[in-house]
Amino acid sequence: MSALLLALALALPAGATRDPVPYRQDLARRVAASAEALNLRGKHQEAIDLCREHGRRLGVAADVAYEEGLAWNALGEKGKARKAYGAAIEADPRHAAARYDRAELLIEAGELDAAEEDLLVAAEERSDHWAAFFRLAELAARRGDADGFERFMMEAVRNGWDLRSVVTDPDWKGFARDPELGAVLKRVATVYYDVAVYEALIAE
Repeated sequence: MSALLLALALALPAGATRDPVPYRQDLARRVAASAEALNLRGKHQEAIDLCREHGRRLGVAADVAYEEGLAWNALGEKGKARKAYGAAIEADPRHAAARYDRAELLIEAGELDAAEEDLLVAAEERSDHWAAFFRLAELAARRGDADGFERFMMEAVRNGWDLRSVVTDPDWKGFARDPELGAVLKRVATVYYDVAVYEALIAE
């Protein structure tokens, strides 16, 4: 057992050793928190080593596997990141962060149906946040689904996303030039912002 993993185990209350389920859950929580701190400090390989050691000793824990995925992603190892996110999702199918982050990688790879599946779960679990709805709106737009585009965009707006943040985005400028998608954007811009936002989207 690594020094850090051993230290975390020894720091648990003595009573935890008599109750394996809370022990494992609490240790996983502590390991995930330590891995998160390492990732925030840019020590991604150390985070990976810690997460993998935990997995070898105690099996997969969703939050620990997720932190491993974040570390691989930060190192540009997209395939390994997807595998770690997948392990997190297998351990907890409703893990919103792992679903969202894997969806981003799936979108990059052009696997839009799989990305949509992950984003729908993330949106259900974090219905109070705009990010998954925003990506779902983009996927709908790519398919030419104006109704889905409007529905998901409105959920994003209701949860704090600002249409003005994409007025220079080439993809959204392309959406604005599409007759059906553009009509949706014009309506949303006029009702919730200002027609100038729509005009900025269609400007060359």
